[in-house]
Amino acid sequence: MTLLSVQDLSVGFFIENEFALAVRDVSFSVKKGEILCLVGESGCGKTVTSLSILRLIPPNGRIVEGRILFKGKDLCKLSEEQMRDIRGKEISMIFQEPLTSLNPVFTIKDQIAEAIMVHENASKQEITDRCITLLKEVGISEPEKRLYDYPHQLSGGQRQRVMIAIALACNPSLIIADEPTTALDVTVQAQILTLFKELQEKYNISLLYITHDLSVVAQIADRVCVMYAGIIVEEGSVEHIFYSPAHPYTKGLLDSLPKRHFKNQKLKSIPGFVPDLLSRPKGCPFHPRCPLTEKLCTEAIPDFKELEDGHRIRCHILG
Repeated sequence: MTLLSVQDLSVGFFIENEFALAVRDVSFSVKKGEILCLVGESGCGKTVTSLSILRLIPPNGRIVEGRILFKGKDLCKLSEEQMRDIRGKEISMIFQEPLTSLNPVFTIKDQIAEAIMVHENASKQEITDRCITLLKEVGISEPEKRLYDYPHQLSGGQRQRVMIAIALACNPSLIIADEPTTALDVTVQAQILTLFKELQEKYNISLLYITHDLSVVAQIADRVCVMYAGIIVEEGSVEHIFYSPAHPYTKGLLDSLPKRHFKNQKLKSIPGFVPDLLSRPKGCPFHPRCPLTEKLCTEAIPDFKELEDGHRIRCHILG
């Protein structure tokens, strides 16, 4: 069953008296109980896409076209009041840096309880019990004591666990996680990823996981969408992306990963940079960095081509 379906989404921003598209013609879906990873370099439009789903894009931005269907409802057509009923209850979001997402002057209990009080009719004791249960679920020891701590009293990993507890507070169907392990060390990152997987399997929650780190994708994803300069260039299962990548950008990302068995060798990189919002090239946005570029690539954005069941790419040359 498809829980979320993003169809032909385009989002733009007013910058320096110009209007520029940050996301163009993006389509993907998330099934019930599935983990979909949205991956790409910084500036590719991943976060803008996720914020658009919750209608939280900044005031200088707007959704130009497209539909965002959640349980059959088009979120683009809902009122702000209707969206407030969905945010935190049916769709939750976990942001990259928990220290800036958590309010420093409120206790952990206050911040977990807020979502429950907004969306549910529960007594004070029921809310306290729920907060303790949630902290246990996310692996925080002595939850009865930690409830009354402030964010600065917790480690980075504990703060991220609290953010996950807040996201789970109202039993959402979909959690959007925007680079939630980027600021954590490798050991804590592995623990948080394991926690995500366990919670997703236990509660059959759908997860839209946004990252630039392909090693994270390999650990957690069921399916993957690779984004570049505002468009999705490749989509497929995790096996497609890692064992038979097709798009030159996807291949470049994989080639950039350090290899354990290659000692004293330079790391590979993709030449050039992601173009900024006001200087996106005409045609395929990857063509200035692509080794396969031909004239057609500079003239038009390629359509999606189906390589095999569920594996698609945008490329004029391949497929």
